[in-house]
Amino acid sequence: MQFTHVPPARIADEWPAFAEILAPAVEVHSGTDLEAVKTRLLSGYFHMVEHQDGLGVLVFRIFDDEGEVSCFASYLAGSIGPRIIRTMRALMLEFETLCRGAGVKQIYIGGRDWSRVFPDYLPTEDVPNRLRKVL
Repeated sequence: MQFTHVPPARIADEWPAFAEILAPAVEVHSGTDLEAVKTRLLSGYFHMVEHQDGLGVLVFRIFDDEGEVSCFASYLAGSIGPRIIRTMRALMLEFETLCRGAGVKQIYIGGRDWSRVFPDYLPTEDVPNRLRKVL
């Protein structure tokens, strides 16, 4: 598996296909919609990578967290097959490697309780269901 960055111009050109992939992940978050995600992707606030093997996409943002570069993986969406937990762990390990190479010091995930899927991520105290891993 390998991630490839999707530039904003391609997101704009292929938005209907990306929106279809992202829809189930975006729908579980109250307070946002696909149009807001698209706007954030096109503005550079969010970034998107796609899995070279066609599994789907991961939308994330990079930010400064008290002087350290951090990443919040906002949406992982697509078709990952019957071995969902194993595949998600493999995808996150690969994404963590990519983040380390970019100087990211920690990754946050949230939205749902992912603690059983990613036991090496620890809960944060400020937001329910938000998990954090120091890289």
